Amino acid sequence: MLSLRVSTTAQLSPAVEQLLTNDPHVSSLTVLRGASVQPLGDVFLADIPRESANAIVDQLRSLGVHLEGTIALNP
Repeated sequence: MLSLRVSTTAQLSPAVEQLLTNDPHVSSLTVLRGASVQPLGDVFLADIPRESANAIVDQLRSLGVHLEGTIALNP
C-alpha cells in the first residue's frame, strides 16, 4: 500500500474527489477542506495499492493537479 496525498485548488477539488471516490482501489479516503494554504484549497489523503499508483497519478495529472497543486506518494 502507498499513501497518497493530493493538495489542490478549490476549483479542481470536486473533480479530484469524484475521481478518488469512484476508483475501487482507493481506500481510507479523507478530505481536508480548506487545509491547503498553497495552493489555496483542499488536501486529499488516501491509501492505494502499488499496482494502481500509475493509473491514479495519470488521471490526476490529466485533471491538471500537478500544475496547480501537489501529488505525493509515500510507502
